Amino acid sequence: MIKLSHWIDLERKYKGVQFPNDLEKFVRLEADIPINMKTEIQEFLKERGWEPKEIVDPTLLKRMCRTT
Repeated sequence: MIKLSHWIDLERKYKGVQFPNDLEKFVRLEADIPINMKTEIQEFLKERGWEPKEIVDPTLLKRMCRTT
């Protein structure tokens, strides 16, 4: 969340945009949204048609398990 918040702040400061154009690619769940910008970001994501993504646990992938 902190990295996302800093990234948005830098985009606002140096590029003069409200939010980065590809913000929806980096928000997986609503829990990833910084609290201080939650309503603004939710409205932005709603306009973009964003849907929460399933987070896959990499430790459960069969290809990484050894079967001998």
